[in-house]
Amino acid sequence: MELILIILINLFNGLGSFMINPVTSAYFVDRGLAFQYTGLFSSIMSYVSLAFRPFSGSFSDSFNQKKLMLYSYMGMAACMFLYVVSADYRMSLVIRICHGIAFAISTTVSLAFASSFIPEDKMAQSMGVISMGNMLGQMFGPQLGSMVADGFGIDMVFICAGLLNLIVLILICILPYKNKDDHERKKLTFSIRNLIARQLLVYMLLVFILSYGNGTLSYYLKSYGDYKGITNISLFYTVSSVVLLIFKPILGKVQDQKGVQYILYPGYVITALSMLLIANAHSLLPVLIAAALKGIGQGCSSAAIQAEGIRILGKKQSGVAVSTIYLGMDIGNAIGPTLSGYQISKMGYETMLYTNAVLLMIGFVIFHFYYRSQKKQRSV
Repeated sequence: MELILIILINLFNGLGSFMINPVTSAYFVDRGLAFQYTGLFSSIMSYVSLAFRPFSGSFSDSFNQKKLMLYSYMGMAACMFLYVVSADYRMSLVIRICHGIAFAISTTVSLAFASSFIPEDKMAQSMGVISMGNMLGQMFGPQLGSMVADGFGIDMVFICAGLLNLIVLILICILPYKNKDDHERKKLTFSIRNLIARQLLVYMLLVFILSYGNGTLSYYLKSYGDYKGITNISLFYTVSSVVLLIFKPILGKVQDQKGVQYILYPGYVITALSMLLIANAHSLLPVLIAAALKGIGQGCSSAAIQAEGIRILGKKQSGVAVSTIYLGMDIGNAIGPTLSGYQISKMGYETMLYTNAVLLMIGFVIFHFYYRSQKKQRSV
């Protein structure tokens, strides 16, 4: 019951979050902002989430998680409706900042809450299944948003997203929740130790490397297709998402039975290979093969790291575990496009993709030495 509800929450939240992405730039122009600043204003939410992410984990471990989910998704819904009534881009910027805070809390608490009812020996597999709702939202949200915008206007996209978040609120109210006893709760403090789990710093670095390349492709794949003359290159995202949906539960079961090394070793190699395929592609077919490889490699490796983080820290510190790993993702998604854009302007798309492949192999080496050191410690 809880698993189904969590999947539905992730599905409706994913649809609401991703359906506004295609219209965000046009929305700010409609509110009076010059086009050259729309990228900055659109990305403000990501940077606010990045800044607030460490605090969200501490909140999750210290307070009633169900109430935190309710309040944060309530904030998400309110922001969607406030976008519609906003008079100008200045007010919209304030709403965007609030949206970023609510997003950071909701995504952290939702995953931490989900881990509370998952058996330890099925953590990775169950996390893979739970994330399928969000993946479906990511697959269909942008298309849904574009259809609504074309048929009914930009404001209607935000209204629909707000309504989807109201459905999420109803589902949260239905969710059963056994509140933590006082002796199980951590006291809310904002020391570095309680904001970022130092035991997971290597995994935070590893997921940063994965997200760096992912953020780069999200921004520049379409323009790369135009540069290479490859039509319909946006099918990359559909193929990648479908393959990820298929393989996440399967590889999650492998991780639960064999260990995270069985996912991460091939994951980094396969993802690096996908970057090399894209760099040398002159038609759609190798791009779609790369999409399948990336879905298996990058998508399943990121989920594996998240599940491993919760396993290492335990369920009582699931909030800090989730937020620490998410922090690596946020940083990679934020600075990847910025640095890659500079690299593209100076050295071209191919060099940028080769750089991503090299970074992934560096991640492979980092994990190899870390895993060997941990194995030696356990054998002593």
